[in-house]
Amino acid sequence: MYSVGIVVDEVKISPVRLDEVTFNETNNGKTVDVTDHSQNKSVTVKGHIVMDCASRSFRNEDESMYSVPFEVTSTFKNDYTTIKGDREACSAETLKRLNTNPVPVPTDESMLIDAARKLNDLIAAELKK
Repeated sequence: MYSVGIVVDEVKISPVRLDEVTFNETNNGKTVDVTDHSQNKSVTVKGHIVMDCASRSFRNEDESMYSVPFEVTSTFKNDYTTIKGDREACSAETLKRLNTNPVPVPTDESMLIDAARKLNDLIAAELKK
């Protein structure tokens, strides 16, 4: 028989970061301004898993309680491209990237739920040891 506890020492929620890089492309005398956009956000949870092993056979005889540090991160990243100018001036690579769009950034709560799922996987793996 054993019990498991979770101690959360730190939760970091990054603000949404929006990055842009703009450049020109020219093809057959036609020009286009291309902007690559990137949406980013992350949530990191740090702490430790505390296990109390009453049977003592779970680890060694001298150690019935132990702690395992953890760090789980949920990351959101979305890249998309927009243009201003003549589409015919775009390279094949740029044309491929034009099929992507901005998307709603996940809420803090949904990203914390994702991090909690990852923590559950870590706990399960630790219990199987």
